[in-house]
Amino acid sequence: MLLKAIPMGEMMRSRRFRIGLRLLAVLLALGLVAAACGDDEAEDTSAADAAALEQARAETAAGGGPGGGRRGR
Repeated sequence: MLLKAIPMGEMMRSRRFRIGLRLLAVLLALGLVAAACGDDEAEDTSAADAAALEQARAETAAGGGPGGGRRGR
C-alpha cells in the first residue's frame, strides 16, 4: 500500500472548506428556523369588524352605500 504525502497548504484549504461548509449549513438551518417562527401577518378580525362589514354589505346591496348603489354609470 502506497501512501501519498499531502502538502500542508492543500490540507489547510480542505479543512477551511469543511469548516466553511459547516458554518454555511448552520446559518441556513438557523435561517429556516427563524423563517418558520416569524410572523405571518395573519389578519385578526373581531366580532365588531365582522358586524361592520356585514352592515356595509347590506347597505351596498340596498343601494344606500357609497355611490348610491350605482356602479359603472
